Amino acid sequence: MLFHTTEHLDKNKIYIYYCDGIGCNASTKAVIKLLMLGFKVKDLIGGLDWCKRDGYTTEGDES
Repeated sequence: MLFHTTEHLDKNKIYIYYCDGIGCNASTKAVIKLLMLGFKVKDLIGGLDWCKRDGYTTEGDES
């Protein structure tokens, strides 16, 4: 991830990244790179799958 691809993002905001489920680690990789660029980020461990299993609601029909 290069700096010019993130220059439109606000470093004062907290960004939350997540994958579809526990078998994916793309969000973790993104979080590490964004942390190295000085962003405030969190990784939703377990992704959307675990959120749903834990009883949290989600919105939207798009995948």
